[in-house]
Amino acid sequence: MKKIGFLLLGIMLLVSSGCKKEDNSSWNGVVEFTLVNNTNEATHLFTADESFDSSNKVGAWSSRKVTVQLKATDKPGEYEERILTIFAGRNGNIIITRTYTLNKDNREIMVKFENNDLQ
Repeated sequence: MKKIGFLLLGIMLLVSSGCKKEDNSSWNGVVEFTLVNNTNEATHLFTADESFDSSNKVGAWSSRKVTVQLKATDKPGEYEERILTIFAGRNGNIIITRTYTLNKDNREIMVKFENNDLQ
């Protein structure tokens, strides 16, 4: 009987420690993009808030991080959803674009450029 009690206690501890709900109240409205260049050529990877520039030229097999601050609403801890386009290009020419929705459920986004596509 003692073995069953210890077993149940162990299961309860495992379940209670592994079932933490994510706390959105501490989120500050920042969305982070990781832009990855999975090609053998340097490529500009940038947001609609940027343009072709040496600061967003990503070397072959490299990446860069971009953070976007969402606008706060009138409700504390809530932020406006935003649509943002990511561009990939070379020599002043856009190769491809992809649009993302930014919100509390989509705040860490990895974008990979490979085979002339953004994934």
